[in-house]
Amino acid sequence: MEAIKQTESISIVQQWRAELVGTEMFWADLLVDERFADESGSMSQYVVDYRANLKDHIASVIAKPRVFLFGLREKVRFNYFRQPSYNFLTKKTKFHLLVGVNSKPMTVSIKLEDFFFKDLPRPKIILEPHFVTLLKSQADNVTLSVHDFLSTVGADLGFQCDVIATGSSFSPYWGEIEDEAQSLSAFFNETKRHVVKGKDLVVYLNDYELTTTGSMLDNVVIDENIDGLFEQPIAIVSNDEDLDQDDPDEDGIDERLDMDPHQLLMLSRCFTLYFLGRDAETSVIVKSADNNLSRYMKRASVSLIAIDHAYICEGEYINLGSQEVAHSSSHVFSIEQENGRLSVEKPAD
Repeated sequence: MEAIKQTESISIVQQWRAELVGTEMFWADLLVDERFADESGSMSQYVVDYRANLKDHIASVIAKPRVFLFGLREKVRFNYFRQPSYNFLTKKTKFHLLVGVNSKPMTVSIKLEDFFFKDLPRPKIILEPHFVTLLKSQADNVTLSVHDFLSTVGADLGFQCDVIATGSSFSPYWGEIEDEAQSLSAFFNETKRHVVKGKDLVVYLNDYELTTTGSMLDNVVIDENIDGLFEQPIAIVSNDEDLDQDDPDEDGIDERLDMDPHQLLMLSRCFTLYFLGRDAETSVIVKSADNNLSRYMKRASVSLIAIDHAYICEGEYINLGSQEVAHSSSHVFSIEQENGRLSVEKPAD
C-alpha cells in the first residue's frame, strides 16, 4: 500500500466582481474602409477630419484594458434629398431618415439648442447620408455620424441593439502588439468578421472595476500521493505574508485588480455565455467560451464571477439584448462554477 502524506495550507477560493464604470459607443462600419467607401460619395472636409479623429481616438481607447460588445442595429441614414426643416413655434428641427433594408422613411424632431449650441436654436446644417455637421461658425462646428447624433439627442425610433459577439483588448489572440497602430489594425480585422449586410454594426468599449474576494480555509489538509498519482485540488496556496493587508476582514481578502489580457478575455467570455447561451448559430463560440472559462476558473480557484453592467440612464442605444436575454439598459448576472460545470445565474423576472 502506497504511503500518503498530509500537507497543511491556506486555500483561497476567489470571487470576482466586475462593475461597469464607463462605456464608449461608436459605429464600427465607419472604420471599415471598403464598406464605408461602397456607400459613400464625395465627403466634406468635416467628415474626412471626423473619421481621422475617430480612428485616432479608438486607437488610444483600445490600447487600454477594455471588454467590448458587438451589436447589430437597424440600418439608418439621413435622407439628404430632404433638408431638415425648422419650426419657429416649437423651435424644433425635423430630420428625415431612411431606415432598414427597404429605406423606410421616418422623421425625428429635435430641439437642437438643448444639445449643441445653447444660444443658437437654428444652426446651419450640412447633411450627408452618414453624417450631419452643425455650424455656428466656420471655426465652431460639430460633426456627428447618424448614430452618434440619434444617441446624443435620445431619439426613439423603436429599435433595439442585438449583441452578437464579444471581445477584449489587448486580446491574447492578436499576437504581438507593439504600438497603437497595430492594435487598431487587429481590432479592425476582428470588427470586419461581424459586419452584416443591411444592418449597422456598433461597438461598446467598456471599462470595468474588478475586485476580488478571497475566502480563506485555514488548516486545510490535502492528502497527496507521494508518487504523484493523486491529483491535487486546484487552489491558490499562499503564506500569510503574501496576503493583502490593506483592508483585511474576518472572512477574506478584498483586492482591486489591474486586469491583465487573460482576465479581460475571461470577462468577455462571461458575456458570451450570458448573451449567446443557447443560440445554435454561435454554438462553436459558446462551447469555446465555456470550455476555456471553465478551465481558467479551475486553475485560478475562481468560484464565481459577478458582473454588473448597468447604465444610470435609459436610451435606445444602451438597450442591449439578444435571443437569450431581454433587451435592457441593465444587465446583472454571474457565472458560477460548481463541480467543474459553469452556470449562468440571472435575476428572476
